Amino acid sequence: MSEAVQRYIWRAPIYEASTQMTDLYPDGIQYVLAADHDHIVAELQAQVEQLTAERARWVENAEALGGKCDQLEDRYRELDAVVEQRNAECSWKHKEIERLRKDADRYRWLRDRPLDDKTDLEPYIRAAKEDPMCWGLNGNWADDRIDAALEASR
Repeated sequence: MSEAVQRYIWRAPIYEASTQMTDLYPDGIQYVLAADHDHIVAELQAQVEQLTAERARWVENAEALGGKCDQLEDRYRELDAVVEQRNAECSWKHKEIERLRKDADRYRWLRDRPLDDKTDLEPYIRAAKEDPMCWGLNGNWADDRIDAALEASR
């Protein structure tokens, strides 16, 4: 090749985007006209800038999602603490309900016994009278409010 032609030819690596503007010689080297070189370089730089901007958007979105994940994790911890508190409260309430059911069964058992059988129940009645949660028990009969509650609990 003459020196004049070499001034106008630039040896380029083989890019898919630049195959339209180049000639492939039999030796496998791809040549680009110097006039097309600036156009190809500008096109490649535009692609690099576009990909860089897209990557920056992806990084920004990832950081925003990371912040949201942190917020969600904090909110999860708060809600988990509330759930634990409610579970403890429910456990306490279930124990209280079970205790009240046992008391209701005991009152029902005392109420339904014939009067003659209640003479041997003095220790149980005394224990029921001393229990601060047992109100309305007077001797051998239960208060009307307790009867109503017992009937409602059946």
